[in-house]
Amino acid sequence: MPPKYKKLPKLNEWKEDSCGPMSRMFNHFCRSFKVDQPTKEQLKDDMEKDVTMEAIYNLLSFNELKVADAGEQLWLLFDLFLALKTWLKNRKSHNALLKLNALFRKKSSYLSGLLDIRAKAVEDLFGSICFMLANRLLCTVNTLPNKLDEYFGKSLTKEGWETDKSNHPEYMDKLIANKFRVIFIEKKAYMVPWWEDSSDLTTDTAIKLELGDTKHASEDTRFMTDFTMPNEAYCILDMNGQFYVAPHGSDTGGGRYTFHSSYLSGESVLCAGSVVITKGVFTFLSNKSGHYKPTPTHILHYLNALAIHGMAHDDITIHVCRGGDLKDMVFPTVSAYKKWLATDSSFLDRSTDIILSNVNERGTRKELGHYKHYRQLKSTKKFDL
Repeated sequence: MPPKYKKLPKLNEWKEDSCGPMSRMFNHFCRSFKVDQPTKEQLKDDMEKDVTMEAIYNLLSFNELKVADAGEQLWLLFDLFLALKTWLKNRKSHNALLKLNALFRKKSSYLSGLLDIRAKAVEDLFGSICFMLANRLLCTVNTLPNKLDEYFGKSLTKEGWETDKSNHPEYMDKLIANKFRVIFIEKKAYMVPWWEDSSDLTTDTAIKLELGDTKHASEDTRFMTDFTMPNEAYCILDMNGQFYVAPHGSDTGGGRYTFHSSYLSGESVLCAGSVVITKGVFTFLSNKSGHYKPTPTHILHYLNALAIHGMAHDDITIHVCRGGDLKDMVFPTVSAYKKWLATDSSFLDRSTDIILSNVNERGTRKELGHYKHYRQLKSTKKFDL
């Protein structure tokens, strides 16, 4: 089936297609189902709380600036790809909650119907963007996930492979890694209290989330020589835009340690570095990682992921590690970092730098050899929706 959109829709067009709270489609829905005015206003409020959809609106609005830089346009497509993918995953979670929720059944039924309409629009745009990205990256939609890894992600450096081969770090399965996920709820970051030993966090479904605070990971991190901020802790951002934070360098048993490569068994990431989260708010980000050595541009993935979860704000300190003989740079705000990045090089050049930084690591697996507890990367990735 051909994609619905040949090019990115205008913001007003997308608000209509996605049944925005002020759209004609929304009003038509309310008239068709004879929704009373109080319930209609509640539905508007609920839909306006959809922070991921708001991030999609903002990205489409940015597109209307008609930026000529081809590299920047490609990054915009990827940011939209990630936002739409996140929305679809959140929709699945919302469906599960609606089935369990016996309260406000009437309003939930209306909201579920509206979200079904919105989901169809999101699926159409997501499918179209997959075709746009495949066309730009000269690949098929089926091979697009691998291309996105190569173009936007960061693979392990040769030093990272060698460190893992020598130290045999703890490679977490998905169940264990999920303990260290940062979970976003109503514009706040939460964590599973893995630092408490009172229960089995991998099986106990009654665990209550706590407001995110990286002090717990920072306190148990053994190698803190690179830390410059109180409560700073190492983290990664996976290819789906999910943050993971855990103590690094801590012995998990048998002399095996946790590194940036541990969460995903050495697979590519969007960024790796360090973070400070205080009372559920991000205040510091960096690309400090010896295993992955992300470029300064990879930090943009951190910021897009936060925007998708409604947590974008300017008051975040950005520490940029540039590698080699280049001096690190620290920016007090996101806008200061972006201003420097925009003048440092074009988006197209930066994208090329990312590809080259990955290409330089190719062949490392072959050079170092395969060892049994290193999980092979799948030759063909699939979209995880």
